[in-house]
Amino acid sequence: MITDFYFLLGGHDLEMVEIENLLVDYQESDNPEFQIEYSDLGLGWGAKLSSYSSIISRIQARNIVGIELSEDIPAPTNYMSIDHHDDKSYLPSSIEQVAELLRHPLSRYQMLVAINDRLYIQGLMDYVATKEEIDEIRVKDRKAQGVTKTDEELALQSIHKNLTIEFGVMVVKSLTPKFSAITDRLFPYASLLIYNDQELNYYGKNIKILIEEYAGMIGTGKAYFRDAENGFWGVKQGYLQEKEILDLKNEIILKLTKQPSP
Repeated sequence: MITDFYFLLGGHDLEMVEIENLLVDYQESDNPEFQIEYSDLGLGWGAKLSSYSSIISRIQARNIVGIELSEDIPAPTNYMSIDHHDDKSYLPSSIEQVAELLRHPLSRYQMLVAINDRLYIQGLMDYVATKEEIDEIRVKDRKAQGVTKTDEELALQSIHKNLTIEFGVMVVKSLTPKFSAITDRLFPYASLLIYNDQELNYYGKNIKILIEEYAGMIGTGKAYFRDAENGFWGVKQGYLQEKEILDLKNEIILKLTKQPSP
């Protein structure tokens, strides 16, 4: 039998975990409207469509749905993309899009996961989530992202040893590649920049400035963003060398705070 939708799951975080749970619940529900299947390769951040090349060649489905996958290869003609990053930042979260596609309601917990992924802790607070709910969501999200106990300890060390304030921007050189272990501990913040020798992320206000100033990097897939108002902007790992990251860090701070170039 040809399925209606075959889902390909992208990089793991709590939202992707709950998308898989939603798909399983849907498959096991009474008289589902659609016939669905899915594959999950357990990919990390920056997941690519090419990872599913061999699977795509075997799929028999009316619609192949890629969830948060970078299209580094030509997509099939029956391919649908679900995402809410970069030029799709105006869209609902990916789990909300999947639920709408399948006409399947979200539980309160899944709605909290959706809000967390799109609007982070402040969004959960605005939704009147309890402190216990927020703490649970953030702990589970970090775990789904692969944050280990060691990463948590390194995050604390990064904050205690490497946190500085530069022209009003909170700056942390991270000892762990798992930046969420730092952002969670420093929330709330207005402007936060975290970097290491291979990547850099900025969180907070004035994201629009970085979107406009570095449109070329976004267009070529070297950078990404979510929520132009108060989300994050970042450079993907492996595209810049250590000195380039440091130069970019200084440049971004000057642009955000309208400081004159040195």
